[in-house]
This record gives sequence, structure tokens and C-alpha cells, in this order.
Amino acid sequence: MGFITSAYASDAIIVYSNVDTLSTGQLLSKQAVIDLAENSEITATFATGGIQTLKGPYQGKLTDPREGQKPDPALITELAQFIQKVKADRKMNVPRGRHHNDVRLWTVDVDTSRRHYCVPTSQQVMLFRPNEESKLASSVLIKHKETGQQAQVMWPARKETLTWPDSLPLIYGDTYTITVKSVRGQEHFKMVVLYRLPDSLPTESHKVVWMAGRDCIPQAEMLLADLR
Repeated sequence: MGFITSAYASDAIIVYSNVDTLSTGQLLSKQAVIDLAENSEITATFATGGIQTLKGPYQGKLTDPREGQKPDPALITELAQFIQKVKADRKMNVPRGRHHNDVRLWTVDVDTSRRHYCVPTSQQVMLFRPNEESKLASSVLIKHKETGQQAQVMWPARKETLTWPDSLPLIYGDTYTITVKSVRGQEHFKMVVLYRLPDSLPTESHKVVWMAGRDCIPQAEMLLADLR
């Protein structure tokens, strides 16, 4: 059927499948004949970053929507490594769907121990707290670990998100500590390192790989689930 095992030689990789014989992370050649029964579906990402979703009934070959663009073999290799890492760590349990409008994708959750976050160029850095944590007002102290420069602001009650304070310049790749203390004395502390997504990344597939390389794993998983 033209399936291949070497990421260095492959044309595409399956990033979603509900078919037993075509698994997520499987490598494909564009010469492979795909045979899908009714209600079957796969999504493949090409070395160009192009994405194709096939739904059954279907029989035929893959078609790269970015055909003619320069392929990047490393993209397939790195996607394969990321998918295998996620599978080894735990089952991929991010629901299939559109997460771009999910506030959790691009915000810094102060209620978790996650350290690394990636943020898009066009968006201000936002802090996030779960709804149950947002009932009370809180004070927020953010400190740049290397210099000790800090900013303290109030987080109003019943507000889930808070913009990074203008008074504290943000240096991407540096470590910051964040302490959130509610008016009742409940306190959350965490360290964060933020990365800004470059404008030069041509496709969503490239963003997934870039984010995974900076340990923004949950975000990369959510973006991977969006590829279709």
C-alpha cells in the first residue's frame, strides 16, 4: 500500500485517525493508496506543512494542498517524535475539535505546576485562573527571577483572565515567579518561562513542532488536535 517506516523518507504523517489499521503517528508515502470505509477519517500532515483530511468512503492517494512549496523533511521527523513521546507518556486524550478560541490554549494558568508557555505574536500575555478560583479578588506578585524586578497588581473578583502588567517588561526565555494570593489568604505560587511564537512559522504544523521543542507540551497537543 506504500506505507513507509522511515521519517526521513516519508511524505506525510497521520496526526488523527479513527481507523484501526491507520494509527496516529504512522508515516505515509504520497503513493500510498488509502482505503477508508464509511464513517472512517484520517488527517495527514505533509512535509510542506500542508494538511489533508480524508473521510470515508474513500479510495485513492494523498494530495498535498501545499504542493509546490518547499518540503521540510525535519517537520515529519519532529512530529513523529512528538507524537511518540506523548503516546509513551500517556494516552493522547485531547478532544478532537477547534481549540484556537479556548482561553486555556494561549494563557498562563496560575493554578497548575506547568512552567513553559508559548504565546502568539499578536496577543498580549494573559494569566488565567479557573472559574472556581475567580470568585474572590486576589493580589498578584510577578517577579523576574534574575534581576528581582517585580510588579504587584490586583486581580478583580469574578474575572478569569488578567493581562500581564505593563510595569514589568517581559523577557522571553527568562524565568518569572508568580504568586497569587486571595483576600482570604489562599495562595498559589509557580515559576514560568514564556516563549513568543515567531512570525516566520508558515503553518500550524510548524507551530506544533516549535512549541513542543520548547516544552509547551499541553499547548502543542491542543494545536495538534486542531490540525484537520
